[in-house]
Amino acid sequence: MKDAKHFCKIIDVDEKEVCRRGNNSTDRAILMELLYRFCNITQAEIGQMVGKIDYSSVSVARKRLRIKMEKDLALKKQFQNILSKLSRLKI
Repeated sequence: MKDAKHFCKIIDVDEKEVCRRGNNSTDRAILMELLYRFCNITQAEIGQMVGKIDYSSVSVARKRLRIKMEKDLALKKQFQNILSKLSRLKI
């Protein structure tokens, strides 16, 4: 999963750690949002990629992330920084 590897490199976290359920739910939600926005894959496919979760769980995680970013400006800035770094990647 090349896209996840780029993401994990940018946030300096192991890919297996991001895809594991638990403490890193925000990182996982960011990954799911980016995969949905830029990789032209369905939420069901994203769910399979990031831990064999249901498409509705992907949808809920993405929605919670958007709500969280509205309230947490540091998280919103982190997300924007990741977008910026990804846009500069040569793939």
